[in-house]
Amino acid sequence: MSNVQRADAKGIQRAIICYMMAGVLLLQAIVIRPDQIGSLGRSSMWVATILMAGLCLTPFAGWAVPRGVRRLLNDEGTRQHRMIAMTAAFWATLLSASVITLLNAGANLPVMQIVRLIVTASLGAALVTFATLELRAGR
Repeated sequence: MSNVQRADAKGIQRAIICYMMAGVLLLQAIVIRPDQIGSLGRSSMWVATILMAGLCLTPFAGWAVPRGVRRLLNDEGTRQHRMIAMTAAFWATLLSASVITLLNAGANLPVMQIVRLIVTASLGAALVTFATLELRAGR
């Protein structure tokens, strides 16, 4: 198997992992109730998920891959996809923060709940955008 074929396979795996991480973030946002947010176990689980999901978007995620395959995985197209994903995350952050601000006028949500919603929306948008662009480029 050549380096190009390995890089293609790893790129598809990376995209699937990004979709799965976005699903886990969404599931955590739905399942964890606001009264459970203060617990150390739930918060540390969420922070660990956020860090792992963020790592998926960096070029450092492929540190265990041989150098030749890693260069092919992190080519100019992938760097462009990361930049587009970060742009999507920026707009998702602005939109989610604006919506939460409008809806929170009478609800008085806890700050941690607001932070979790905004971070989940922005990171989820970045993961889905990156994975979609990577899969589309692999075709």
